[in-house]
Amino acid sequence: NDLQRVASSYPHLKCFQEFHAVIDLVLLSRHIFPNKPKYSLNSLSKLCQFLERKDLDKSEQCSTWHLRPLTDAQIEYAALDA
Repeated sequence: NDLQRVASSYPHLKCFQEFHAVIDLVLLSRHIFPNKPKYSLNSLSKLCQFLERKDLDKSEQCSTWHLRPLTDAQIEYAALDA
């Protein structure tokens, strides 16, 4: 999952080695909808489409995150994709 990728990318940073109060929505959705194929709910985007009938806008995913300040669109994307 994403948290494991972050932790493995930054093993020298203790803040990424221990997480508290985190809910993995993909695992939760598999528990709630056990008869759905695993691939059908394997991302936040697919889960939003299934539950809310709305697309999660991913247009900011590959934007220039290294530049500061972040744009309002980047901040909104980060909040929705968290």
